Amino acid sequence: MVRGGADRALAPAIMKQSAVRLGSVLYPLLAACALTGLPACTDSSSADDANDPMTDAPPAQPAAPGDLDKSFGNQGMKELDIGSGNAAAIAMQGNKPLVCYTAVTPTGAVGHVARFTPDGSLDPSFADGGIYSFTAEALPASGCTDVAVLRDGSIIMSIHTNNTNFTLPLSADGTLLSTADLAMGYTTRLEPMHTSDGVMAAGLKGTQVEFASRSNNTTNTVSFAADIASVGAMVLSPADWPLVVANAKDSAGPVWQLLSPAGSVMTNLASLPTLGTSTPDLIHGAMFLQDGSIMAFGSVDNDREVMAVRFSIADGATTTAEHHAADGVAQAHAGTLDAAGGAILVGSAGPAGKPVFAWQRYVNNTVVLDPAYQHAGLATVAPPSGSAELVDVVESNGSLFALGTFDSETAAPRMVLLKITE
Repeated sequence: MVRGGADRALAPAIMKQSAVRLGSVLYPLLAACALTGLPACTDSSSADDANDPMTDAPPAQPAAPGDLDKSFGNQGMKELDIGSGNAAAIAMQGNKPLVCYTAVTPTGAVGHVARFTPDGSLDPSFADGGIYSFTAEALPASGCTDVAVLRDGSIIMSIHTNNTNFTLPLSADGTLLSTADLAMGYTTRLEPMHTSDGVMAAGLKGTQVEFASRSNNTTNTVSFAADIASVGAMVLSPADWPLVVANAKDSAGPVWQLLSPAGSVMTNLASLPTLGTSTPDLIHGAMFLQDGSIMAFGSVDNDREVMAVRFSIADGATTTAEHHAADGVAQAHAGTLDAAGGAILVGSAGPAGKPVFAWQRYVNNTVVLDPAYQHAGLATVAPPSGSAELVDVVESNGSLFALGTFDSETAAPRMVLLKITE
């Protein structure tokens, strides 16, 4: 919903007219009081103002869907210094957000998981002052690429080193339970299972996609018909059937495949549906919509324009697709469904040299921007300084938590956590 506009523009004019009309009555009356000295004309404003509701500050306007929740952190944002590292992923543990990020130290990269309280403070009851840090002498460069919370509250974090990826299990309070868990390919994606206390992981092994199920400790490499350059998204159906959308090598475009929970191929490899002759150049994410269809989103035009595609599992047919021009999100890195069922994409928007935080909402079960949401579907917030982007988002109890980074003009880049009203 667009707020302000014409009503705000009219307010000063109405106030001015009211003051003129009030003055035409008061000034003669005050002049008469000065001449007669009547008791009724004595000034009692100081005594009455305290009880006069007209002198109170106007009540705060309720937050609209898409506004920052000003009760969280500093006016809806919580910052954390991460050196020259990067923010990677966010998950919810009850009503507390967990964020996974990498901070660069003089001795190498270190993967971290931090837990925040509902008001945006670091949770001192988690790990060491709210932050778990993975350090190993044999692995001096160990960044965190993803984090997931299982049904029992325990945590799985994905660690990337120069040689491989693996998962680490943590207790609910941030205590390491064991060392290297599932060894995986590069760029692991984690998804908590719906039907068991496990997690499904997907990564790249050579030019193929590797899967691992932590509930039964199985690892399976799935051969795609095309060589894969990166895993754009891995999402699980309610029955824990993995859907993979990947980016093929040699500019062959995005492809997708549906697998069984055990990793068997259920749907033959298919190219991502096109809009006319166009298809996303690079896939960044995907999600199941409420009606069971799939929304995949990526970038076109050298990563400066977003394209969202909706298709069904059965045949991969496109039902609708949408481009977003310069006045929408220019880069979309992650998405989720809000409590009402609308898809939310987060990323950045604005000039290429200095983008701002941005998110947009789609009408339920479509890839059409919601015209009733903020500014024709788009919301933006400028960072405290420099350029900015959001990299992940999660829904929790009627609020959205979005994770991102911004470049400080006077210090190292900073990670930021936003709480957004639904």
